[in-house]
Amino acid sequence: MLAYKDITTWGGTNEGKIEPIKYEPINYERCCIDRLDRRTQYAHLSEIDPLCKNRKTRHGSRAFPAARKPTLQDMAIIEATSICKSFLDAQTGRETVTLDNVSISATDNDFLVLLGPSGSGKSTFLNIIAGLTSHNGPPGRVLVHGQPVSGPNPKLMAYMFQDSVLLPWRTVVKNIEFGLEAQSLTKEQRRERAMKYLDMVGLRDFADFYPRQLSGGMAQRVALCRALALETDIILMDEPFGALDEQSRIVLGDELVQIWRKVRRTFVFVTHSLTEAVYLGERIAVFTARPGRIKAEIKNDLPRPRAVGSSEFNRMVDALWGHLKEESITALNREKAGENHVALPKE
Repeated sequence: MLAYKDITTWGGTNEGKIEPIKYEPINYERCCIDRLDRRTQYAHLSEIDPLCKNRKTRHGSRAFPAARKPTLQDMAIIEATSICKSFLDAQTGRETVTLDNVSISATDNDFLVLLGPSGSGKSTFLNIIAGLTSHNGPPGRVLVHGQPVSGPNPKLMAYMFQDSVLLPWRTVVKNIEFGLEAQSLTKEQRRERAMKYLDMVGLRDFADFYPRQLSGGMAQRVALCRALALETDIILMDEPFGALDEQSRIVLGDELVQIWRKVRRTFVFVTHSLTEAVYLGERIAVFTARPGRIKAEIKNDLPRPRAVGSSEFNRMVDALWGHLKEESITALNREKAGENHVALPKE
């Protein structure tokens, strides 16, 4: 498990505090087991005498508190450690460093938002998690369910792109069924599952429409259904609402939160919108300007449904902007100067 340098908690009892996080999973091999009930597991061995499982004392038999087993929410579904990524320009020989030592994890039913200025490597990092592109290698690694990611795996992760990428010759329902055709499902099962998710986003009546007949928001809903229909544990989303108007983004964001709470899966969502990050995220990882690093990870404890424009919401947005302002200015100045490469300092 990873230990982040700082997490700021907003909206709860520890509002505004920066606290270290330390994960201490219980080592069950070092726990004592009472002979009277071998199903009971106890706290760390350092707290008890290993030679006295049932030893009598003047106070009677020793009794120890039962240890809590880690839940799914405590365990990392995605674990990325020390990820670096650079690109080499074949013509100039210059190296562009996109990501530098990025480490982050996501747990079951998490909603992790990756926030940063343009060019900070957010989408590249998402593609590395998805197995669509490689990182620079050791010591960096990406684990999903404890296994290294070596390429795309639609059984583990679904991916929603910035554009809907719908097949124009297929109807709405056939577009959703497309991802299911590689699974061992009958035609009837594929149709039933596709219609289930169309119901969820309110598009059942548009099942036989073609993509050209849909608005931008409707097309993105269909793309979301296609990702959800795979029924993977992880949904990766790369600025899926970026091309939509503000009103549509708010409406779709609200629908997405309702879906997330209903399906209970892990979502990783890339955005450069402060409002979108606060509205959606349970945790928000702020990226620096290129080369991308994790500047801060902020826990968002604002209650749901979240009221856009409320004093608590605006305070959270201001806190994020405090982290992001300098990075955005740096990214803009580099863009104006035409600086496409960044060399890391030699150690």
